[in-house]
Amino acid sequence: MQIIIVIRLFTSLYAGLNSLFELDYKKLIALSTLSHLGFISLSFSRGLLILSFFHLLVHALFKSLLFLCMGDIIVGLSHSQDSRYLSGGAVLTPLASSVLMVSVINLLGVPRISGFFSKDFILELFFLSGVEWFLVFIIYVNIFFYLLLYLFSILL
Repeated sequence: MQIIIVIRLFTSLYAGLNSLFELDYKKLIALSTLSHLGFISLSFSRGLLILSFFHLLVHALFKSLLFLCMGDIIVGLSHSQDSRYLSGGAVLTPLASSVLMVSVINLLGVPRISGFFSKDFILELFFLSGVEWFLVFIIYVNIFFYLLLYLFSILL
């Protein structure tokens, strides 16, 4: 079981690191999804079955909303997926950009929103369950990568 936990941690951390340097928005969102799935499977392997399922549902709903809004912005800006050319997305597609912000805020885990409750309970139980400190540290580093990634997408 320890080998599986290390593989899941490495997958989540590797996807989070790669998403920080990706310029294609579709790949960036897909790498973020892979990173979240590593986090979900890590919590599943620790026995947090109901919380893992709840986080999977919350993540799936708001990540699909994120994909739809980003697709609308990409189509509105002459089908360019490169982040260097999408700086005017909020001006040209205000409705999609505002819905994108709602999705990003939920995926960030802002308090009193479902993304906060799903992620915070898992992190709290990891912290209190007597897991190795290195594992908890890597999980928090991975959450920091989520924060950087989603804050970068807000600045679109």
